[in-house]
Amino acid sequence: METMRDDSSTRLQTAKKERFSTVAEKQRELREELRWHNWENVFYGTCHDLFEDVMLATIDVADDLLSQSQIAMLRRLFYPEEQPVDRTFLYDAAQRFNATLQTLHTKEGLAKQKWKQRWQLEPDRIKPWV
Repeated sequence: METMRDDSSTRLQTAKKERFSTVAEKQRELREELRWHNWENVFYGTCHDLFEDVMLATIDVADDLLSQSQIAMLRRLFYPEEQPVDRTFLYDAAQRFNATLQTLHTKEGLAKQKWKQRWQLEPDRIKPWV
């Protein structure tokens, strides 16, 4: 038990002495760490923005489809002699959602490329997020 305490205190003292020999070295290390954290914050902020965009696009399309289907039901209820409602709104909503997803997929690719360059990862190591 006594040797463990001696060994750990010696290692701690050595680590404290070798950590930073000057104040300038410590400042340089802290600036590098701050730069890394700033870069990481930008990356995760981009990921969060992509997630929000997907969520908002999904809500927008769902609301549009819901309102269009309600309008179609009301028309059928009050005007039964009319032809069934044209379903082009389904196609339009799907096209809008697909265009949004394609844009977000491109943005995701750029974010992943920056991430891979930063960490020097192989090209196909990370799977798609969106």
